[in-house]
Amino acid sequence: MEYTIHFMPIFSRSWFADLKAGPPDVIFGIAEAFRKDSNPQKLNVGMGVYRTEELEPYVLPAIRKVH
Repeated sequence: MEYTIHFMPIFSRSWFADLKAGPPDVIFGIAEAFRKDSNPQKLNVGMGVYRTEELEPYVLPAIRKVH
């Protein structure tokens, strides 16, 4: 016995058709600037969790000072 499934839209237009885009997220702009930077010593501090080259947790000095 063979069955055929037919998908029928509930609405003829998307619920999101009238939704307007909000402003771009600043974090994505920072990430893009980081990718474009050719400085070999650049450091990405956008993620919030940092590790040393030995993969040990690293707390930024400014954070350590405030905490």
